[in-house]
Amino acid sequence: PENVTYTNNLNEDLIRRDFTINAMAISINGELIDMHNGLSDIRNKVIRAVGNPNIRFQEDALRMLRAIRFSSKLNFRICENTADAIKINSSLISNISIERINNEMFMILSYNVSDKLSEFRDIFKYAYSFENDVIDKALAKIDNFPDCLMKLAYLYSFYNENDFLIR
Repeated sequence: PENVTYTNNLNEDLIRRDFTINAMAISINGELIDMHNGLSDIRNKVIRAVGNPNIRFQEDALRMLRAIRFSSKLNFRICENTADAIKINSSLISNISIERINNEMFMILSYNVSDKLSEFRDIFKYAYSFENDVIDKALAKIDNFPDCLMKLAYLYSFYNENDFLIR
């Protein structure tokens, strides 16, 4: 986002959150405030955008990678309309700095993720300027590496030396 406006209104704050599972609060009396059914999504192991996922991802494209990270880490599925919005808006990730992308990727690669990365392959095409055949080749073996640093190094090995980290 170009700017962030802070508010003292809890309802306004929660409606701007990215996913229902982190759009909950507890009142001073210990009452759960869950306007977006986040607790139900936790119980059902679902990642769902708050409101219209297209709008959420257009506000901040990094949210798409966060959805993949949460899904991978928690072993939750990404609900259909949120997953569709990631696929539709994946080109927006090219507007995000490579440092922010790499921070999310570092966390994503801490898990076995080839199935998630395959499902959302276009986001990685736009994030790293990979061609589809390179993505497929990289994803075929990525989970064979024991840790996220080795996985990230493996991904970087697919860059042409002339375009390393240049989009």
